[in-house]
Amino acid sequence: MPTAEYQLWTDIQDIVGPASFWPRRIRRNFWTRSLSHWQRILTATVVWINGLNPEVFYDWCELKAFFTRGSAVYRHYEQLFR
Repeated sequence: MPTAEYQLWTDIQDIVGPASFWPRRIRRNFWTRSLSHWQRILTATVVWINGLNPEVFYDWCELKAFFTRGSAVYRHYEQLFR
């Protein structure tokens, strides 16, 4: 039985494309807990341009314990996606 992390990661790749084709720093951003302001902007741009629903991205970040909904980092992503 695949883990929730594995399942969501493969779902993200089904939408965006294989992670092996992503720029290395973007792929790393999906696995890094504390991103800088600029790294969050780059990650949000990739999410938006590649058609990944922000809710799926939020689910990923919550699963990886990068942030919780309502936190400052979450609100920053919300502003970027608006």
